[in-house]
Amino acid sequence: MTASGTRERRQFPRTDARVLVSYFPESAVTSYGVGYTRNVSAGGTVFTSSRPFESGCRLALTLRFPFAHRATEKVAEVVSSRETVKKLLYEIRLRFLEATVGSV
Repeated sequence: MTASGTRERRQFPRTDARVLVSYFPESAVTSYGVGYTRNVSAGGTVFTSSRPFESGCRLALTLRFPFAHRATEKVAEVVSSRETVKKLLYEIRLRFLEATVGSV
């Protein structure tokens, strides 16, 4: 149950976490961006970007958790993009597809 008394529909619980994330679309490995997550779960994340992405677009991510010795690399699919600051910032919702751990 959530604080409002409704049933939680998510498969994995979210953790509010501000984590540095670098990302690039798999179709354009030379184009990348950097942002911060708003929350993270085993199933996905929400982060802020300076550009929107189409639903279904696959992104390669590198997440750098504080105090972790290694960065976490994931491949994710965009669920949705929502403009939060007109023509400047977008909230990107992702679903993780696969994961590997790599060095920083």
